[in-house]
Amino acid sequence: MEQKGEFQAVAPVAERQSKSMGLVLAVVFLALCTLVLGGLYCYEKFIAKGDGSSIANSGESKDCNEEAQKIDGVEKSEILGVATADADLQVRSLIKDVEKAWIKETHMYNSMKVYGENGPMLKLESGNMVEASKFYGLVVSDFDKVGKDSILDVLAKNKLVRDENYFVHSQTEQFYYVNDNIVCQLYDVMTNKMEYHLSCANKEWVSDEDETLANALINAYNEKASSKIDYMFGTSAEKIVKKDSGYQTIEVSVGDAAALFYRKNEDSEWKFFTETQGVLLCGDYSTDELREAYKGDPCYEGDVETTLK
Repeated sequence: MEQKGEFQAVAPVAERQSKSMGLVLAVVFLALCTLVLGGLYCYEKFIAKGDGSSIANSGESKDCNEEAQKIDGVEKSEILGVATADADLQVRSLIKDVEKAWIKETHMYNSMKVYGENGPMLKLESGNMVEASKFYGLVVSDFDKVGKDSILDVLAKNKLVRDENYFVHSQTEQFYYVNDNIVCQLYDVMTNKMEYHLSCANKEWVSDEDETLANALINAYNEKASSKIDYMFGTSAEKIVKKDSGYQTIEVSVGDAAALFYRKNEDSEWKFFTETQGVLLCGDYSTDELREAYKGDPCYEGDVETTLK
């Protein structure tokens, strides 16, 4: 991912918190280093990628105020295009307003504006829920626990109202704030509530492909599984197409487990296979169709890891 003006690219942290905690702590450390090394400067020595790794960035540190003067022009002409510019600008403006209020309230410059893929949950027309394709957000450390009200005040001014029933499957301490156009997720990363993450997305930031996929997978799951769901964490980008057979497989997160799905080709329906928290036994692939769909995937024969034949 490239850096967009003042916004640093990061991996999502809310529901996939265990995968990205190291990156989250790195972001906070960099924010504090930014303060020590020069106040309001945008640190650009590395760019975090969506898979949790990072790549070197050849750019120099830039004055955030100078970068802010460029951000709107870049957005409209090079990044977003006419159709989505207004929505993108709206969300980015909200995040910048939150940061300004934070600094004014706390007198701390330890915030970092971030963006990434897989944002807060969005409700589809079907009633099912799926992650936004992207988000803009703010990461702040609140050691004295004095700044949360400044965040809530800006959300309230933008008519973002807390909705306790918006997404009820969260296993972290997070809250959703919703208005007609935007969904924001505010959550505490650490149990001592010293750090806040705010991520916001426009309600339209779900591709047609991801919406179709989410509805299909949720329906397939509900037809076969013992429990029912109305949400999933995963996008079409995670779909795998097997070169030899043409079968397609995908693994998405549901609760504490990974749900496995497969289909024969692009025109066939998705089928739910199973849920797992690790590599399956080779014997779990109990039909010819499953063995064909998952051929070459890792599995266990006793205590030995091998590949499915």
